[in-house]
Amino acid sequence: MSLPKTNRPLLRDLLLGLFAVGLLAAPLWVTVVGIDDPTYTYDRAEVVTNSTGIEYANPDSPPRPIRTRLRGGLSEDIKCTGLDRDRRVCALERGLLETGSAPTGVYTGAGGTRDGRADYPYVQLENTVYQTSAVVNTSAELRDGLYRIDVTLEPVDADEALSRVSRDPDNVPSVVAETARDGTTRSNAEVDVPETPVELEDGTHYRVYQLGGPNPPSAVESRLTDFLVYGGPFVGMYVLIRLPRRFELSYVREGERD
Repeated sequence: MSLPKTNRPLLRDLLLGLFAVGLLAAPLWVTVVGIDDPTYTYDRAEVVTNSTGIEYANPDSPPRPIRTRLRGGLSEDIKCTGLDRDRRVCALERGLLETGSAPTGVYTGAGGTRDGRADYPYVQLENTVYQTSAVVNTSAELRDGLYRIDVTLEPVDADEALSRVSRDPDNVPSVVAETARDGTTRSNAEVDVPETPVELEDGTHYRVYQLGGPNPPSAVESRLTDFLVYGGPFVGMYVLIRLPRRFELSYVREGERD
């Protein structure tokens, strides 16, 4: 059994026709593909624990300018861990650490301890992680069974604190999850990076940050885009006009078939 012969000139003309149509439509699909769109670069820094505290695994990662820009330091939920620290908060917490507790001026009738204040649950001082707590001081009664609430600091396990403040990869933008898993990532979209580490499936933690952006397209991408948008339709029209073959459609009635 012999294979049917291929009409190579006809196939060539068909491919040229498709190519020409693609060039004619270049201004449309170039916009959709976004060849010359600006890009954003994201990177990661591993976060680890030592005996009592939390720190970056590499002192030089992220770079110092990036660390200064990271508002939350290691995590927005752990105060006093960044280079650009809130000095007032850290000074107050250090004073609280020395005195053991401080009154709030708020009273309640319920007893017990309220772990984690509303503004931030943890603070790191002198390489030790503390949980911020609000305790009902039963020795400071106001009246009618109302007792004053005092704030205190309780040392906690660093691994537990890091796990609690970290995000699951399924709960962050896909670009952030990809960066946490694989490292440097580029994206055409700017995403909201959480100000806290991401905990991966293997138990490691990474702080994802934006390296820079928007990064302008390269010279090659810009020239290619200009050619496709402004020159593509003209080249496509020229190719269509210059096609050497003609396509003929014939209609055969049912009774005339062999």
